[in-house]
Amino acid sequence: MAKKSDPLLTIIYDGARRQWRTRMAIYKLEARRAALDIHWHDLAEAPAALDEFGVDPADRRSSLYAVDGDGAVFTGAAALALLWSALPSHRRLGHLLATPAASALAEICGRFARLAESRRPAPNRA
Repeated sequence: MAKKSDPLLTIIYDGARRQWRTRMAIYKLEARRAALDIHWHDLAEAPAALDEFGVDPADRRSSLYAVDGDGAVFTGAAALALLWSALPSHRRLGHLLATPAASALAEICGRFARLAESRRPAPNRA
């Protein structure tokens, strides 16, 4: 059971990936505006952030994790659904994404995106 001092959510994301860094900046702004008690951890800056929640380093395949007030850990689409459900502007999308069919589709899309990203050449910065 959540203690009074526990946050509503703890979001742990891979800030080394530009799209997550950008998305989380937007979500953080909205959470502040709505006065939501959400803690944010960037794995690029704090690689051990998941250790506190008992996530084995060998099982860290996702770029997004959410920990609810009871300490349950969610990954991937389930984590995004939990975050969106908390944000006022994304609440309906969060509830939709939490449905089994939408969640399964989002997980498949996420796998394809990770595969495509791993095959894309690094940007050439001159």
